[in-house]
Amino acid sequence: MLDQFKKDIFLDEFSCARLSSDKEHNSLIKHFTSRKSLLLPAYLQRFAWTEDTRNYRAFYLVKEKNRIVCYFSLQCGLLVKCREKLLGGVVGKSVNDRTSYYIDRDKIEVTSVIPAVELAHFCVNDTYRKKKKTDKIMVGIQEYSIGVYVFYKYIAPIILELSQTVGVQYVYLFCADNGLGQLTKYYTNQLIFCVMDDMACLRPEYDENLECLTIKITDLARDVEMFEDKENIPNVINYLKRNETISNYQAARELGIKWPCELFSLMVDHGCAIADTWNGEEKIVRIRQQRPN
Repeated sequence: MLDQFKKDIFLDEFSCARLSSDKEHNSLIKHFTSRKSLLLPAYLQRFAWTEDTRNYRAFYLVKEKNRIVCYFSLQCGLLVKCREKLLGGVVGKSVNDRTSYYIDRDKIEVTSVIPAVELAHFCVNDTYRKKKKTDKIMVGIQEYSIGVYVFYKYIAPIILELSQTVGVQYVYLFCADNGLGQLTKYYTNQLIFCVMDDMACLRPEYDENLECLTIKITDLARDVEMFEDKENIPNVINYLKRNETISNYQAARELGIKWPCELFSLMVDHGCAIADTWNGEEKIVRIRQQRPN
């Protein structure tokens, strides 16, 4: 019975804004909840406003009208490469089975420093989600979770815009998994992050014992382009209704499709079109729904 009162997700009403850009955000965040992590709502409500106004971290709210869909935060960071992941100048001191690290000289010696951006916080609001009929969002013909949609629609473009101004080679995060590997699988399967292997990171106590996951900025740029292509699938279908066929070249030139081969394959896999080749060029020959018996 309660499901009849739940509403659809209205993407046209989505927006993204810095937390401190509107004083009303301070009252909105009081109702933010997450059953997966009590720490993330608590951090938003206790520390985010101060950190955002001081520009220590940039906190963002994604909203549907005046309801918070999720929040995330970004800050500049770095990864390093070093010999055997031993940082010269950093010393560990163990007391009661707990190790504290400190710098015993005025520099930390590494073989190379890698500019990066840290996705410090990322959490969907359960208060919003439980009022919706579904937590899935259709992009073209493919379904995404709210978190994946927000990542490609809002988070990644901010990072890519930053990379046009300053050096950025990686995005990284500390994965607050539940011990079952579910969140790690989410980031590696849905968002194509990788477990950090040949680099090291400076890990704050807040993120102690959490897995560090990374993604190359070039891979992120490609993933965003593919996401934007999927958003353009309705335009491809409308083109097909008018012209019956479309080539890779036409898709790129007239519709701004970055990866037409992949997009066409996706449409074929989902039964939206039939692909053929002509002069070595892949073409969508017709919309499957209009195929004669």
